[in-house]
Amino acid sequence: ADAYAIFCAGRAREVVPDDHKLVDYWNYVCFELPMTQRWISSVPAEVQGEADVDDAMQSY
Repeated sequence: ADAYAIFCAGRAREVVPDDHKLVDYWNYVCFELPMTQRWISSVPAEVQGEADVDDAMQSY
């Protein structure tokens, strides 16, 4: 029932799963992913370009 609510019904925030692997995914979807999306949307558009990513990766 928890997996259906999370994967099919789009109600991830309405359930707290018991299965340990489902809990890992649930934590990612409910907590980590939104923070990542907020961070990406706060990065200026010129930094998000593909060329800039390539340049940044070469510096490592």
